[in-house]
Amino acid sequence: MSESLPQAAISGPGVLDLSWLDDGVVITVNSNKGGVGKTTLVLMLAYYLVVLLEELGEDDFEILLVDWDPQCNLSTCLGFHMDGVDGRGRKDPETKKLIQAPLYSTDDIVTTATADCEPGWAAGMIEPIRWVVKGANGKPIRHAVTGEPQPDPINRRIKLIPGHPDMEDRYTLVSQADFRFRLDHSLDGIKKRRIILVDTGPGMGPLVESAWAASDHIIGVAALYYNEMEGVLKAKNKIRRSRKTLGRPALEMDGIVVNEYSDKKTTQRGNLAQLIEALGAETVWVDQAVPDVEQIAQVVDQGKSFGRLSGGYGPKKKINDAGMALARKVLEVVSARQRS
Repeated sequence: MSESLPQAAISGPGVLDLSWLDDGVVITVNSNKGGVGKTTLVLMLAYYLVVLLEELGEDDFEILLVDWDPQCNLSTCLGFHMDGVDGRGRKDPETKKLIQAPLYSTDDIVTTATADCEPGWAAGMIEPIRWVVKGANGKPIRHAVTGEPQPDPINRRIKLIPGHPDMEDRYTLVSQADFRFRLDHSLDGIKKRRIILVDTGPGMGPLVESAWAASDHIIGVAALYYNEMEGVLKAKNKIRRSRKTLGRPALEMDGIVVNEYSDKKTTQRGNLAQLIEALGAETVWVDQAVPDVEQIAQVVDQGKSFGRLSGGYGPKKKINDAGMALARKVLEVVSARQRS
């Protein structure tokens, strides 16, 4: 998988101290607006973290994705479906076999009081992801005997706690004292050797705050439009106002990934300069952005792995380089925080 990856992408001054991986880390990916490539970025980050960590010699680790967005786009991209009120799942468009919905989902975390469950109880919800290997024609490569799609080898490294659309209807629970700490409680004790990526819905409401309460780091995602830039600043300020209440006094928005930036657009250049002036150059990540949100979204839709993008030139190389840059930046930020 990694032979075609550019070695320069994992080189740099010194060697990353990854000792923090023993305890694990929780990173929330947040945006104030939908449609900016947040879920796509989570998928890209998960894939390239696996690639980079393996290049760096790490073996015993796992990337755990948590779909904390009622739209459940992350779960859908990884082969899980919660269609309909009965939760039966959906049929595979090719085999016509029923794809079973997972037994548990993040909605169970939202609706279960911390007093009613042991810390780390989300361990029982973890599902293997369902990326499959695709042929040149775009169709799954199937087992010669069983006819089942061939799973992508990277599936052993990436796991998922699936989402559920009913999360959106749980605002009657917000007034309960432990609501914002239910995700943190459910993950407590299962973080070791795991990088946990939480994909939230847009905004800064109670569900998003509960993700912040479980997080060691927050990465924002935005495009360079005025309203979105204002939203980024509001989110950063709210995190600082809320972090003590959420039990995370050192919590910060560690980086803002600016998606689909073009230096050929005068307006975007000006907006980028303003964002850097407001937040600092270290916080605004441009080189690590998703180069083409739409293209990647098409690749991962319906269970296609990022493996189809490895190597190559042109758009594929841009995605590959950006993915490796993003993964390395995240490891650097986490490592730096652990040293401070």
